[in-house]
Amino acid sequence: MKKQSLLIIATLAVSLFTIPMTSFAANPQMTVDLGTSTGAPLHGANGFLYGLKDDATPADSMLTGLNSLDMTGQMAPGGLQHAGGDAFVVADKWFRTGGKFVQIYMQDIYKEWPYPTRNMTDYLAKVTTMANQVKSNPNRSKFLYVPFNEPDWIWYGTSGTNLTNFKNDWKTVYQKIRSIDATAKIVGPNFEHYNSTAFRDFFTFAKANNVLPDYTSWHELDDTVSTWYTSYNDYRQIESDLGLSPLPITINEYGKQTGELGIPGKLIQYMARFENSKVHAGLAYWQPEGRLDELLTPTYQKAGAWYMYQWYGGFTGNTIKVTPPSQNGAMQGVGFYDSGRKLSATIFGGGSGSLDLKLTGIPAALQTDGKTTIEVWGIDNSNGATSSGTYRLSRAAYSVVNNAVTLTVNDLNASSAYQIVMLPQ
Repeated sequence: MKKQSLLIIATLAVSLFTIPMTSFAANPQMTVDLGTSTGAPLHGANGFLYGLKDDATPADSMLTGLNSLDMTGQMAPGGLQHAGGDAFVVADKWFRTGGKFVQIYMQDIYKEWPYPTRNMTDYLAKVTTMANQVKSNPNRSKFLYVPFNEPDWIWYGTSGTNLTNFKNDWKTVYQKIRSIDATAKIVGPNFEHYNSTAFRDFFTFAKANNVLPDYTSWHELDDTVSTWYTSYNDYRQIESDLGLSPLPITINEYGKQTGELGIPGKLIQYMARFENSKVHAGLAYWQPEGRLDELLTPTYQKAGAWYMYQWYGGFTGNTIKVTPPSQNGAMQGVGFYDSGRKLSATIFGGGSGSLDLKLTGIPAALQTDGKTTIEVWGIDNSNGATSSGTYRLSRAAYSVVNNAVTLTVNDLNASSAYQIVMLPQ
């Protein structure tokens, strides 16, 4: 009996340690540090590829309403690739509404897609004509030349003879443009995706032959948003290894063909990463030109994502340090603080459920009697239809303790985006 009793006791003891314990996982946390500036807002993600169709489309108000515009990529002057989107035709609209630069997709002079069989004699003649046209244009300084579009799969490749042919053709075209337009700003290599080995090879060649681009470019179209920092840091390391000063970067096409464009919760993931890295970027062109790459509906009305880009274009002062739950995760954020306006706002989204927002470094200018007023706003995916606009989820005064406030936002939708606004009262 004693042996049996001891066995029962031992069994009970083991059971106590093996019964599953109920636990509650903490909410993901995003930290917004208003006390740490990350520089002036670039608004680099407010760019497009074929965002404009002609001088009337889209309406000027759809552009000025975005508050700040960066670059748009458009068709070569007189190009045949598309029915609209000629760089010279849309330039006046872009510049009068606040756009900074127009990238000229030079190979889009051709009608065929993919482009017709490589014929450098023919292409060089076309390049000569285009460079002379740009040189004579009154907006000459605001045009950027993009000599090749996705050469890693159209005309060339990224290994062996293919890459060698591309490098040699790059040199030929580059030198031809420069011989006509000495102040030309040239963008490249413009690969369809980031390729570390090919980039190192290309830039080694470009440095040795004095044909470095003025802007480094590649595309982010292949579900690579989660690997952005790996690609970006690798490229910057290549520059360092080669003794090159950091070049401005333009990701002149971003967003997958399906499931990303027009969806606020998807696009905030690109926007935050690009602004954090201070790179220029243009939404990809998957629908007819003139729709701001699905920020507008087929009838040129505002879709949901348009409002998120309006929030972003309104950033002033300095961007601030925003630390997401995971650097490579879906939930991302980007924010600013403007001491002159006594205003701070942070756009966030990409995840669902609940999120703890820890706001630190809250300056005295955003406090009244030890409290700060916080508003939370949302914008939903309109599924390609006209959006009803932004909506306010809450407004409340919070006590500031050690220059910090923590609040929880619940019921987040992964396809929506949100903005938290801080005011002194």
